[in-house]
Amino acid sequence: MQEDLLHLENLTGYIPDHPYLYEKLTGAEYLGFIGSLYSVSGPDPRKEANRYLELFDLTA
Repeated sequence: MQEDLLHLENLTGYIPDHPYLYEKLTGAEYLGFIGSLYSVSGPDPRKEANRYLELFDLTA
């Protein structure tokens, strides 16, 4: 049962009405931080975050 709940948590997301952002982090740092919390695939979540930032032309 616990494994099923963990699997469901990985498939769904939660977006609060008033999200709390760490204002001192850059976009890349924030994505890397969140990726490390949720076990984003790959050896380094920050590299994965940078890939998406570049994909959507959000690097500065």
